[in-house]
Amino acid sequence: MRSAARIVSVVAIAVLLVVTLVVVRLRLEDPFATLPRAPPAALVAEREAWAERWRDRTLVHVTLDGGAVGPVRFVVSLPEPLPETPLPVVVVLGGLRGGSNAIRELGEVAGDAGPNAIVGFDWPFPDREPGLLEIVLESPAWRRNALSVPGQVDVLLRWAADRPWADRGRVSLLGFSLGGFVVPAAQWLVERRGENIGWTVIAYAGAPIGDVIARHPKVKPRWLAGALGAASDLLLRPVEPSFYLPELHGRFLLLGGRTDRLIALAAAERMRRLTPQPNTVRFMEGDHMGVGAGKQALLREVIASTRAWLLQEGAIEPPRARADGPAPQPGRSPSLR
Repeated sequence: MRSAARIVSVVAIAVLLVVTLVVVRLRLEDPFATLPRAPPAALVAEREAWAERWRDRTLVHVTLDGGAVGPVRFVVSLPEPLPETPLPVVVVLGGLRGGSNAIRELGEVAGDAGPNAIVGFDWPFPDREPGLLEIVLESPAWRRNALSVPGQVDVLLRWAADRPWADRGRVSLLGFSLGGFVVPAAQWLVERRGENIGWTVIAYAGAPIGDVIARHPKVKPRWLAGALGAASDLLLRPVEPSFYLPELHGRFLLLGGRTDRLIALAAAERMRRLTPQPNTVRFMEGDHMGVGAGKQALLREVIASTRAWLLQEGAIEPPRARADGPAPQPGRSPSLR
């Protein structure tokens, strides 16, 4: 019995030592240095690109070779035909339903996107909300994929900058809900490369990430919330928005819900305090935004507020005349390159 007790004690001490060393290592990591990214001069190679017509738009489905950050998948919505003048580029990071799902949902709610290139980012995660057990069991893969997102957005924007239809002087980065947490790190990478993001929207997000997770109502049992929040702060430290927000440039719109149950009030306020000026803050009535049947009215309000701000700032072009107005001007057909 004494021998078994000694073995258990030694194993427990060894586990505690390993955990302590991991925590210390993660705490000492420089988030700016450890954020995964593709080399600045690396060529962006297309793995796949194909197009389909949807309403009066062309949807271009693209997969890029992101090197160290893995495959980069997204969908570009372009007007048909392309106008002769370059298009403002709007990159959208929404919830887990990204890519063509996000593009189509935006189109259903917002209507005509106008002469603008709308890019829907595809997350490197399943397009469903995972359970706590799944996250714990697959935490290394989830962490690796989460940390790759800012670098993937950077690769996406490198690709977009080289398209003949892109206006490199009018690039916007929009982060809604989950997207709002990673937009700051993504923009920091783009700026480090010498490019500019003129306008940034951060909606329904907060900082630090661990506080948001610890106070999330779906975390059960509640006694795990504090530990889960602390672990999230450690594991997701390289994408923590608190580090990157003060370093950014441009113009910012921050949106939040007055009765948002998913984003702790203190975390939302901290994100607003850290966001550089000039920034505009707007509050929506109701709970957290979403795309479900009961969220459509709020989603329309969020999209309308975002579009109005981008139009006011000159970041995008207004919708084209409708069928009963002047005919669209002749232009080019969208090209994959």
